Amino acid sequence: MSLKELQQSLREKVSETAKDLFNIDLGQTVCEVPPKIELGDLAFPVAFDLVKRIKLETGEKMNPREIAGKLKSALEQDAAVDHVDVAGPGYINVFYDRARFLIDSVNFSEKQQSKTPLKRIVEHTAVNPNKAAHIGHVRNSVLGDTFVRILKAFGDTVEVQNYIDNTGVQVADVVVAFIYLENLELEAIKALDAQLSAKGVSFDYYCWDLYARVGQEYTTNEELKAKRAEVLHAVEAGDNETAELADYVATRNVECIVATMERLNIRYDLLPRESE
Repeated sequence: MSLKELQQSLREKVSETAKDLFNIDLGQTVCEVPPKIELGDLAFPVAFDLVKRIKLETGEKMNPREIAGKLKSALEQDAAVDHVDVAGPGYINVFYDRARFLIDSVNFSEKQQSKTPLKRIVEHTAVNPNKAAHIGHVRNSVLGDTFVRILKAFGDTVEVQNYIDNTGVQVADVVVAFIYLENLELEAIKALDAQLSAKGVSFDYYCWDLYARVGQEYTTNEELKAKRAEVLHAVEAGDNETAELADYVATRNVECIVATMERLNIRYDLLPRESE
């Protein structure tokens, strides 16, 4: 059973109990995911609606906590529920039996694997190839990779893509820095890359410092800032020396970023590039 199916099952349980105990048809029962885990996995504010409905239809006044208590007893009979708390004036906070849910999910996954698998495409990471990945990029990669693993556990065939924006303005900025701040052409950059590797310095970290440096220069050097547009147009046009330099820089940064993700066992099947 999925979380969505579990939520629907508990909503139906609440509706059935309200019908049996108070002869009230709730229709679509509202539930919420609490903002904090200590408040439960699922919350029902239904007791307040029932108080109004009961008074309207029978004239009887009831306390929301009293109603919540009756619904609590019914919900706790569900095997998927560990326990239920009645909080505040009458909120019903449901705590799942997580161990049971995990076991049921594993068993469900094994059954699904016997079916014809679906093909899914998941795209994640998509770091601009102008510098090293930072912790925010790694966070997104971990989330994406976790989602991929979940899909694979359910028997689906998954193609993992990492979109590479190798003609964007961020790449152009680093190219501007190499050409106009470092005064380096392509062959010199390749030689620098080899020197950095020999020293154990990663190319993407060097580019990170360069990217920060050119950003600072833009604030005081309007002539250099104007070069950004020229370089970007050349990179986007392709088939020129600037575009060739940009391709080398972006490709090397991608290789470094992929190596970083490999350390976390995060891998990709396809690296589609903006230039293509």
